[in-house]
Order: sequence, then structure tokens, then C-alpha cells
Amino acid sequence: MPAAASLLYLLAISAASLLLALLQGGERVQLVVPTRQGLVRGSTETTRGGRQYLAFYNLPFAKPPVGKLRFRSPQPPDSWLNIRDATVPGPVCPQNKVLGPDESEDCLYLNVFTPELKPAVPLPVMFFIHGGGWIGGTAKGYEAGYLLDHDVVLVTINYRIGVLGFLSTDDEVCPGNYGLKDQVAALKWVQQNIEEFGGDPGNVTIFGQSAGGASVNYHMLSPLSKGLFQKAISESGVASATWAVRRPGLDKARKVAALLGCPTEPNTALVECLRGVDAFNLTATLFHFIEWFFCPMSPFHPVIEKHHKDAFLSENILDLKPHSFIPWVVGVTKEEGALFTGGAAHGDELLYLFSKNPYISTSGELPAKDAQVVKTMTKLWTDFARTGNPTPNDAPVHWPRVTSDDELEFLDIGEKLEVKKGLSQKRIDFWNSLPF
Repeated sequence: MPAAASLLYLLAISAASLLLALLQGGERVQLVVPTRQGLVRGSTETTRGGRQYLAFYNLPFAKPPVGKLRFRSPQPPDSWLNIRDATVPGPVCPQNKVLGPDESEDCLYLNVFTPELKPAVPLPVMFFIHGGGWIGGTAKGYEAGYLLDHDVVLVTINYRIGVLGFLSTDDEVCPGNYGLKDQVAALKWVQQNIEEFGGDPGNVTIFGQSAGGASVNYHMLSPLSKGLFQKAISESGVASATWAVRRPGLDKARKVAALLGCPTEPNTALVECLRGVDAFNLTATLFHFIEWFFCPMSPFHPVIEKHHKDAFLSENILDLKPHSFIPWVVGVTKEEGALFTGGAAHGDELLYLFSKNPYISTSGELPAKDAQVVKTMTKLWTDFARTGNPTPNDAPVHWPRVTSDDELEFLDIGEKLEVKKGLSQKRIDFWNSLPF
């Protein structure tokens, strides 16, 4: 760390200590935390189980990616002198106006939720990457009211999406993958700062849903992410081809922009124009869609094979599912060996991991059976984050690692937990037999 930054960090810690001494006994004393960039002030919230925890929103992990930094890799965040207010969620990265008007290109912020700042033993860190097909989504709205009933620190992040996050010309002009590089920058911030929030930088579990789950798979393969996390959970996501508009050479990129009726130079006008284009539909295929939503294990197989005998697999049956956000995928058929997935839909696990999320309504009290699944799933996920084993004490059931080469072992998660073999095997065999 540069000398000036080191001095600023030491001054921030000293200021925090002085504040603690001056306000001994005050309820808000515990909410001021030093980071490498400066002091932050959070707030207290309460889990569904009645446990108080600390919430810190809108913490910058990179410089605003605007102006000359648009279509560039994320840069380390700037420091500040005053105490930063971290009690209110920050902006949403630009997208197709699905989540409201609070969008801004200045959106590289993360949130930290922790049960205590100075635990006797540093707590495992769970780093969540939101979904949305790399064209939508935000950290905003994923609440910690279930996971923070357990002793973990939760981090949720924004990252650039859509054209701003993934446009590429396949050369140095606009190499692309900025959204994934943003995720790496956020992981580096965790390494530098999470101890101050009670977290263990040597025990970080990345987990994500849909495009976030696919991002998890990419981080497992990327040398840029090496050493930034120790464990990974991929939910409803596969490492399939990115949808991003990728064309070799700037000349061809300009031709594409012209065909779409957009300006041909990389600038704000081009960004605004392309934001109105559904780039996903330009490049996605029906087959990829079927793979993702009807037979998600098929493209996931290469990842399983690479990490063979070091993985835990599950299939979420969860016939309770009253809140599915893609209801037409659910229950197409439940016949044994059917081609389409019965049971839970893509993303239904969010209902059981977060007390609120942008896609599935969790308003009001959950039915008793759903509430029990919440307790079961959050314990499995947090036990894995803590120990690397989702059932370290074999209770309520032992979830085995994958040991077979063909009929993969998995845990069937529903009203009860059952260990089975041959996860979606007939569907996988069918889709793999097609001449694609």
C-alpha cells in the first residue's frame, strides 16, 4: 500500500478508536467501522428469527466507471475524510428499467451484513453474485434476514451489466468482460477490508444464482480470481456462452452498431442507443435457453468433471413452491424420466435463502413448511461456508460428495432430505444425444 494511503488508513483507525472512547455506551458506537478508504457508518437490522445484525450499504469497491473509465477495467476506489453514511442502499447499474428509476453508471458498490464486528473467531464470508442474464439485476433488494440467523458475514455486490458490462470488440479498443472484472475487484475489496466487519478473508465462499451462478463457475476457472475465495456454490446457473455482443475487430463492431441504427463510435450516445436493444435476443439460441431452464445439469457437466470428487450436488424439488417467478417452467410434467424439469423453477431457491429478493415475493409470513425449508437450506449453505461440508455432523442427513463417474450422487431437497443417484440422468442423456 502507498505510504499516503497507509497513513490515511491508520488515521481512520485512530479516529474510530477515539470515537469509541468518546461515545462509550452509545448504541451507535458499534456502527462506525474503518476501511482502507475511510470510516463508514452503518445501521442495525433484525433477522426473521429476531437476531440483530449490522448492515453497511453502498460501499465503493472501485472508482465510478464513467468518462474515460467507461469500457475499461475497474480501478481501485478513492478515499474520503469524513465518515461515510452507509445506511441507505446505493444505485442500480444501468439496465432496461425493470427495477425502477434509481439507475446510475456510478454503481460499483457493495453491501456488508454482519452479526458482530469483533467475534472471538473471524466469521466465514459469503459473497453473493446476483443473476439477471448479465443484462439485469442488482445487489439491492437481497436482504440478509435468513442467512444472518447464522454466524456468517454476507456481502452482496453490483457489477456492470448489459452493454456497459460485456460489450467487446475482441481487441484492445474494448476487450470486454468488465462485469466479471468488477466482481474480481469486489473480491479484492473483501480481502482488504472484511476483517474490520468480523469476517475471515481466508474463508470466503462465492455463491450466485442464474448468471451469478455462471459467474461463480467462471471464477473457478479464471486465474484473475485465484486466491480470492476458497469455496463456491452455483445456483441455477451454468458456465454457458456469454450473451455479450462479441465481434472481431472495431470495424465489424461499427458495422453492427450501424445495422442497429446506433452511433458507430464508443461514446455515451452509443451506450444509450444500445441500451434500447435487446442484445440477448440477438445472440442467444433456443438450444441454450432449453439447456439453462429445462435441463440445467447438461451444460454443467464439464464443470462437474473438472472438479470431480470435490463437489456436492443438489436438486431442488420443493413441491411447496407457491412463489415461482417462472411458473410456466414449473411442473410441466413430473413423470419419471420426463424431458422437462418438474418441481422447483429456475431461481426458486432465492425464496429460501433471502428474506427479500427482487424476483420472488416473500411478503408476509411464510407457510410453516416453507419456513422449515428456509432453516434447512440456510444451515446447509452456511455450514458449507464454515467448514467446506454442508453436513459436517451428518445431521439431518449426510450429503455425500460426488464419487461416481456416471450416476452422480446428489441431495434431493424438499420437505425431507434424501440422498439419490443419477441426477436428471434421462434428461441429460436425451439432450446430449441431439445433433447440436
